[in-house]
Amino acid sequence: MIGLELSPGHNFGVRADVAPLGAFFGAGGGQHVAVAAGADNGLTLWTEVDQNHAACLRLDNDDPATRYSWRETLIAELRNVYAVGEMALTGSWSQLQSSGSGIAGSYTGNRAVSTSSLTAKASVTVDRAAPYDVWVHYTGRTNGAYLRVDIDGGQTLVNEVGDPDGLGFKAFATYNASDLTRRQSVKVASGLTGSHLVEVSVGGVASPGGNAIMLEAIAISGDLSDPRVLPPLWSPSTSYAMGDEVQWGGVFYAARANGISGSIAPTHGGGIASDGALDWRADNRPTYPAFVAIDYASEREYALRFAVGGVSTELGGQTHGNEGLVARNIMLDGAPWAPVTTGNGLSVGAQLTLTEDLNWQTQAGALLGSCQLVRSVTPGSVRHDVAVAATGPQADV
Repeated sequence: MIGLELSPGHNFGVRADVAPLGAFFGAGGGQHVAVAAGADNGLTLWTEVDQNHAACLRLDNDDPATRYSWRETLIAELRNVYAVGEMALTGSWSQLQSSGSGIAGSYTGNRAVSTSSLTAKASVTVDRAAPYDVWVHYTGRTNGAYLRVDIDGGQTLVNEVGDPDGLGFKAFATYNASDLTRRQSVKVASGLTGSHLVEVSVGGVASPGGNAIMLEAIAISGDLSDPRVLPPLWSPSTSYAMGDEVQWGGVFYAARANGISGSIAPTHGGGIASDGALDWRADNRPTYPAFVAIDYASEREYALRFAVGGVSTELGGQTHGNEGLVARNIMLDGAPWAPVTTGNGLSVGAQLTLTEDLNWQTQAGALLGSCQLVRSVTPGSVRHDVAVAATGPQADV
């Protein structure tokens, strides 16, 4: 029996106080696990490590000729994101789109809107049965203005920001000394429940700063069972605006123009390609949720050295490629799992079990043994049990 131990991660530039990944799992917590399709016929598994964060573990594809392991483990801060496309915009707004990868610090959802008009407003109705906090996601500007927040037509519920400069209302400055510093957020309210209308507008000129705001999204607290913690699945014959973000087959895509999607989902893993009607840019990861810690060494699930007839062969760790997948069984809460084709692609439960039968073999293809690997995922916990039956005239493991 071999267990999983996560090696220390590193900060991703979003939070300065992120502990190594093992500390998240050591505490445990959360209520949900989830599974979704991954890139290249792989899988993406999620386990909540507390009420605000989940670990995302990406399992490599099922091609026996390639490495077969966790590609990486990521810690994500879970929020329900209401991107620009879901906001009601009144007055004068400029539509913007990032020209780079969604992970290279671009706008949330790859879209943003900007205005300097005092009469322009952006609003969205947020809703959650459980208590939640509210964040405004924005892009810092050297000419950043005050951004005013109203909830349900007033400011009583705006309890996380104050009046910064005797303005007579609650707001915060979007000024940043380095223009276009991406993916910033400010918590503006806490302890809300149910449905509320959140409205933002220009609150006036900031000093230092200027008179413009650049808005990316409104977000509220979330967990894996909530519908907006990941971008929605691509949909055929659907109207999209430039920069809208979707996902399909474990890959995340941003629309390259305004238009109607085609009839066949995109399948490319990089670059730009069409769905038959609309071009999409592929990204390795979504622009939300925000990944606050990443462990690239987490593919070292196990490492073994076989000696068969005096000839040694290594498996596991960084030497994957000699394990042929024979069969895989995926059970979510005791029932067989099938990928979902609606919503955000997540199948959510409390217990996930993957049973994988493998043939361990030499690089030349000679059979060394059969292996059954059972991966058990519960909230805040990942366990691997490995059983091996060696073959051959002499097999020492």
